[in-house]
Amino acid sequence: MSSREEFLQRVRQSLRYPTREHGGDLPATPIPPPPALKDWQREAELVRQRCAANREALLLKLEEMAAKMSWHVVRAGNPDGAARAVADLAAKLGATSVVVTQHPVFGRVAVDSTLRQRGIRVVPTVTGIEGAPSSREELRQATWQAGLGVTGVDYMIAETATAVMLPRRGVSRLASLAPPVHVAVVEPEQVVETLDDFLALRKAESLSGADPRGYLNLISGPSRTGDIEQTIVVGAHGPREVHLIAVW
Repeated sequence: MSSREEFLQRVRQSLRYPTREHGGDLPATPIPPPPALKDWQREAELVRQRCAANREALLLKLEEMAAKMSWHVVRAGNPDGAARAVADLAAKLGATSVVVTQHPVFGRVAVDSTLRQRGIRVVPTVTGIEGAPSSREELRQATWQAGLGVTGVDYMIAETATAVMLPRRGVSRLASLAPPVHVAVVEPEQVVETLDDFLALRKAESLSGADPRGYLNLISGPSRTGDIEQTIVVGAHGPREVHLIAVW
């Protein structure tokens, strides 16, 4: 058997396809049935219960790891404090415009109005609403020109201080990548312990109609690269600075 045929045979075996060896048929390796949907739901419920029972320890773990991963962490105390923290940072950095995603958290944390009270332009990451750019191209240009990108998160993974952002209308990953400073606003219920916890919850979400396909953003601190002479450079492919505004 040629090396090419050996390679293809290994691929077929890995994909559970029937293979041929010495002219004879080999039975296909049976594909195990998917787990029962109720098992996914049970697993997700156990994750929720564990995270709720250990909430305080989980938040402390997140803050500790976030500091190690170069997040600037601010405990805001409450939604009003979180909105003020974002506006204070924008004013400190001299930002004249801030791009803000349409995450649900901003229905509770009044970032838009607090920024406007400071005379700072707010750019929503969706076209067709008041104050938003009229086209996708204008939105893209405004995002690149913004001094801050402010986003919510869908989940925050404590063990790696990783913010998870899922794609949908009004949630542009460019807001977390293009501006020189990224600000993530996080609520306690969004914090899970591990990546496995997030994946368990995401599988359960797919049962209720959420589309598990497509991209997602995993953000663990400012961008870093060691491409040039193995020297770590911060901010070469994304924000040079990241802030975590904790709503607790």
